[in-house]
This record gives sequence, C-alpha cells and structure tokens, in this order.
Amino acid sequence: MRNGMADNLKDKPTLTHASDLETVSAVVRLITSKLTLKDMTMEIVARLGTVLETDEVNVIFYDGVNKELSFLARYFADGSGLEKPEVYPLSDGINSWIIRNRRPLLMTYNTLEECKKLGIRHGGKPAKSWLGAPMMYQDNITGVVSVQSYTKTGLYDERSVELLNIVAGQCAVAVENARLFEEVVSREAEKERLYFSLTHDLLSLVNPVSGFAKLIQNMPPDATPESFSGLLDNVVASSEKITRFVEDILVYSKIKSGKLVLNIERSDVLHCLESALISCLPEMAMRRLGVTLNGAKVTVDTVKTSDNLMADLDVAQVERVFLNLISNAVKYANSKIDVEAFAEDEKIICRVSDDGPGVDESLIESLFDEYYQANKKNKGVGLGLPTVKRIVELHHGSIHAISDEGKGFMIEFSWPRTLADRQGVETDGT
Repeated sequence: MRNGMADNLKDKPTLTHASDLETVSAVVRLITSKLTLKDMTMEIVARLGTVLETDEVNVIFYDGVNKELSFLARYFADGSGLEKPEVYPLSDGINSWIIRNRRPLLMTYNTLEECKKLGIRHGGKPAKSWLGAPMMYQDNITGVVSVQSYTKTGLYDERSVELLNIVAGQCAVAVENARLFEEVVSREAEKERLYFSLTHDLLSLVNPVSGFAKLIQNMPPDATPESFSGLLDNVVASSEKITRFVEDILVYSKIKSGKLVLNIERSDVLHCLESALISCLPEMAMRRLGVTLNGAKVTVDTVKTSDNLMADLDVAQVERVFLNLISNAVKYANSKIDVEAFAEDEKIICRVSDDGPGVDESLIESLFDEYYQANKKNKGVGLGLPTVKRIVELHHGSIHAISDEGKGFMIEFSWPRTLADRQGVETDGT
C-alpha cells in the first residue's frame, strides 16, 4: 500500500496524456479571460472532474488575515455544484493540513484510516481516494485544489499529483487575476458613483449662490440696503458651504491615499468647537434652532466662553469634525441642538445631539460607510461621517452614534487627551 504523503513520490514525470495537457491549457486560457471569480472556478472544477474521473472537486480560497477557508466552487459527478460559498476557520482538517504544510497530500485507500495516522481530524463523508494540492502565488499560499472519489481506491497516482500540482499553481494565478479584475471593476464603479454624487452635491451648493445673485441682479432701484444685505449674507453663507465641501473632498482624498498627516499641538478643544458653532449660527438662526454648549444657551454674544479644555490635537481637523457633526445636526434638528465637550479621566469626550427624526437603530453602523445617505431623497455622497470617523481614529479615538427612528440622534466621540495618554492606549493594544 502506498504511503499517504505526496512528497514521498518519485521525481515528477512530464505530462504526456493529451487530456492532461488540454486541462492545463484550458486553465491557462482562463487566466487571460475576463470571467468572474465564480465562473472561472466553476470552469476549473468541471474540467478536473472530467479528466480525473472523480466524484468531487473543490477549489478553496485561503484568507491568511482572517485564517478562513472559503469553498469557492465544487463539482460533483452527478452534475450538481456548490450553491453558495462555504466559509470555515483554519483548523486541523485535511485542507487545513495542506495550508499549514504547503505541500500536496495523497490518500489512496481510506481517508479515515490515513487521516488518523497523520493526526488529521476527518470531517464529512469518508473517501476511498483523496488528493489535494496547495495553490501558491508568489510564495504565498492562497488556497487548495482537492479531488476525491467515494467509490474507487487507488484512483490517483504520480500523474494525478503532477497534474493537480500544475493546475493548482495555474489556478492560484487565475484566482488572483480574477480577484484583481473584480477589484478594478469595483473601483471603476466606485469612481463613477463618486463623480456622479460629487456633481449632485456641488450643484446643490452652487444653485443657491446663483439664485441669490439673480435676485440681487433683479432687485428694483428703490430696494432697501437691508434687502441687499440679507441676500449678500446668504451668498456669503452659501459660498462658505462650497468652500467647506471642497476642503472635505481634499481631506477625504488624503485620508484614502494615506497622505493625511496630523499637525498635533496643545490647544483648546472649546475654541475649535466655538469656531464651528460660529460658522453654523446663521443657519441655526434661520431655522430658529435652540443651541446649548455644555448646558448653557448659545447666542451670537455668548458662543465664546471663558472656560478652556486643553488637549493634544490637530486643530484644523478637530474643527472639521465639529463642523461636520453640527452641520448635520442643523440639517435634521426640529427645534434644538445640544453640544458637549469635557474631560473624563485621560480622555476628551464630545457629543453632538439633535431632536430630529433620528435613524433606525439597525442602520446606525452604515452611517459611517462611504456614500451612505440616511435620507434617500438626498443622493449626495455623504463623505462627512466617514471622514469624521477617520480623523477621530487618526487621533487614536473612537466614535459611535446613538439613535432610533423618531427619537433624535446623537454622536459621541473621544480621544486620549495627551500624547502620553495616546501612547498608553497603543501599549494596551486598544
């Protein structure tokens, strides 16, 4: 009886069977095709299933980061296949053995007995012949290709091992190419969506400026200075919104490319907060919203306080965070907005809440996803909250939302007050 390990086989012979050569050629052709990952793996398992006269073929992808095996495609001799991907953790099973040892495994007479000898946990239906080979790409193991027969012993031999090794290597390249292709398609779709959404958002900001300018242009000669002044204030406010929008895009772009570098300095958190409030006060007044800062009513005259809250931060980016959150609150609030900023232990904690319609609890996590819009009537990109989240995280902080539909909305974020506190967070691994 043959030993179960393929590495004890003699030197591999050259492929001579016409069917083997055609199988390898077919896989090579798949590498240059534009099939989806699912279609491509289905083609591969179908080809192997025919050539090796086997009962079952599997193509399994290995996620080294999450230590998971995903069954991408499966072929059965009865013509059936894998209905949906199956995901399992890396374990002490047969396919996991190949992942860990990075070499083929051949079992020729009874998988239950041979797995027991090798210390492998057997799962599923026992096979009488089993062969698996690692999918290697640039010295990294990316998965396993396996075949098995439930009815025949000794079905696989040196020729089978050689063929499966070659196919597994080519399959690794094909899977990687398909994955990269799907990434390109996804990125292109993302770009199209981004361009469309940015155009929509920009037009929604530019149109008011144009509208106010036309009103000024068409004002009668006897119009009062107050009328001109009010319209000009609206033009200025709308122009400032456009400026903030463009700046947000630039910051978002830097975050996406990993080029945003924080300029950390000791500064007053309340000063950043007051600057953001001042920028939003005109719109708050227009909507007649009540605003409180740490419980005290805020007006044009009282927005600046004598208190201070010193911390290590990037002033411009933290002000951007406040401005985004307060602007969102202004957009959705019914009558009031409450803003808080205080120190607790070694952290700065900030909250912005409103009494607006809120968001269904099941959708809260999605709010920080790129392009998500809580209000589907607004088709803009919604880059604000994802940008805010990343800025907070760059400060080694965290952010979360609390809401339920019809019960208002609150966002709370925090970060270590000093650089020393931040280093403590890094040491703790949190």
